[in-house]
Amino acid sequence: MAELKFSSEQMEQFIDLYRSFECLWNIKCTDYRDINKRNSAYEAIADIMNISIENVEKKINNIRSTYLQKKKKVELPKSTGSGAEDIYIPSLFWFSSMAFLDDVTTSRKTMCTPITKQYVSIKY
Repeated sequence: MAELKFSSEQMEQFIDLYRSFECLWNIKCTDYRDINKRNSAYEAIADIMNISIENVEKKINNIRSTYLQKKKKVELPKSTGSGAEDIYIPSLFWFSSMAFLDDVTTSRKTMCTPITKQYVSIKY
């Protein structure tokens, strides 16, 4: 199946609709685990955008994943102490529109594991 392409206006409308259905993105919402409410929300977005429910789910997954990847790139220099020239600025026009996810998503912390040499003593 070909990737669903939206114009800038359609993308903003899609994100606004996604934001309006808190049961689709806010894990703290009581309706988040209510499959009937989630399905109704997917259906409403599909009807308004004139696309299939399957495409709504895929588009949400794609933009959410992309947003979190770009957000991680933005935050990485802050955690490493890199200079101002290393700061990543996302070029996605809709990046800031997805900031409503910031309170309900956390990026996993990466941990550097030091490599240590282990010596084995062999007794003869």
